[in-house]
Amino acid sequence: MTMQNKTFLIVIVISVLLASSALGEHFIGTVLANPLPGPNLNVTSPQDNKIYSSNNIQLDFTVLPNIDEKYTSFSYILDGQQPQETDGSTILTGLSEGSHTLQIHGNTTYMDGDSVVEYSPVLAIIHFSIAYSTSWIVLTIVTVAAFSMILLVFVIKRRQLLRAGKGKKTSLLCS
Repeated sequence: MTMQNKTFLIVIVISVLLASSALGEHFIGTVLANPLPGPNLNVTSPQDNKIYSSNNIQLDFTVLPNIDEKYTSFSYILDGQQPQETDGSTILTGLSEGSHTLQIHGNTTYMDGDSVVEYSPVLAIIHFSIAYSTSWIVLTIVTVAAFSMILLVFVIKRRQLLRAGKGKKTSLLCS
């Protein structure tokens, strides 16, 4: 075997070992980080990537029937704030205009040897936006503009009538 072949073989063996080591850590880390299979939630509101025109949004979700026994409670995190407990039906109030991220967590515990570990995996992530309706602003502007136009026409006509009337009065006074 030549020196080039030996070098090539060593590079292949090292590459395979590094790849298997990296994959092994990845799979081991994933198993330890997520010991329970992730359930599917039926999130009916808010809907992902939807724009809402109200600052109060209903959070509604249901858990698939075979999942309930694994989670003792549920919580949500809105825009990175502190977790809030929910039973699957909550009103999110006072939302500001703009983009929002909602995470729904299932809360449970499991045994790791002799220790009880609290565990709250993310079960769903929903992105939605609030954009207040501007139709009332447009209606107000149109109403003010229309009223201003009517008032302007009234003032112009009144001046014309007053000028016409003054001319007649002076002619009547002069005669």
